[in-house]
Amino acid sequence: MGEIAAASQEQSSGIEQVARAVTQMDEVTQQNAALVEDQAAKLRQAVVVFQLEPGRSGKTATCGTGIGIG
Repeated sequence: MGEIAAASQEQSSGIEQVARAVTQMDEVTQQNAALVEDQAAKLRQAVVVFQLEPGRSGKTATCGTGIGIG
């Protein structure tokens, strides 16, 4: 009977450890998602100044200043 109680306690402890690990992974995932969103916003701000010229194949772009690039 004592062995069953000990095994049950060990199993309970293991389940708690897994639950803590899952919680930590969830927190890190949420932090990573926030970082990705932040970096995506910064990237959009960095490239918004570049516009393709109408009718061009994309080989030449113009900067917001009108200077040709490519």
